[in-house]
Amino acid sequence: MSMAPLRLLLFASCASILLAPDAAIAEGLLDEVRRAARTRDSSHDDDDDDGHQWNWDCEDDEEDDGWGELFYAPIRFTVSAPYWLPHFALEDNWSTWPEFPAGPYADGTPGYLVIDSQAEGPTAGWSLRETFLYGTDFGDLSWSGTRIVLDTASRFGFDTSWNRWVEQRPGRDDSLMTGDFNVVVRFAQSEQLQFHSGVGVNWLADHGRGEAGFNFTYGFDWFPQRPWVVSASLDAGTLGHASFYHGQFSVGAVWRRVELFTGYDATWIGGATLDGVIGGVRFWF
Repeated sequence: MSMAPLRLLLFASCASILLAPDAAIAEGLLDEVRRAARTRDSSHDDDDDDGHQWNWDCEDDEEDDGWGELFYAPIRFTVSAPYWLPHFALEDNWSTWPEFPAGPYADGTPGYLVIDSQAEGPTAGWSLRETFLYGTDFGDLSWSGTRIVLDTASRFGFDTSWNRWVEQRPGRDDSLMTGDFNVVVRFAQSEQLQFHSGVGVNWLADHGRGEAGFNFTYGFDWFPQRPWVVSASLDAGTLGHASFYHGQFSVGAVWRRVELFTGYDATWIGGATLDGVIGGVRFWF
């Protein structure tokens, strides 16, 4: 009897054992991001193309209108609190058109707007800030990013960001790019605290392929006392076929127009979590 088939079987068994660990680690965090953004979740697809899942019973809706209004009114009141509460707490007035100093706390100002106080130096009807950051999870993942924010006396502006993610993999480094662009409004303001919110688009770029989605953003900048700057932002939306959430918190110290900061950043794309400590520099113009 020939031993060739037996040797072939033995070789195949050994190869499968040796290659099993590589298969287990074949997908990294950035691979999870790609898969989530480019794979439709079948659990959200309609099982019935004829639309029989939908309830078109208008009579029941009319009967529930009274109870619905009773319960939905406080819900709407609570959900909208992140907007009306800061506006009233800061005693904001939509007719106010403030000026921006040369930088946070510049020329004797208590923060980064000139509303009731007087600035000893020049002011402007717009401001621009550019951020450069580096983040790491102290493991295989790191990223570098840039963010530009334009704000105006009219309260309207925009923000945009780019991030390059790098993951160390066995024998190679994996990378991709993400970013967003949002139109924002400063809906609540004082000289020391400003809230912004808006909508825009998210995007992902990877080896000639791209994905996009909707983005909602909300955040604030707080100038409690020279030289400190506290900033936070939340984003929620979609990226391709995946859900997208992002949160960032930072504390920095500013000298003239330069701020050095550190903080924490977390991004969730589908089931992938990309998070870690950040640090960087921000320039105020």
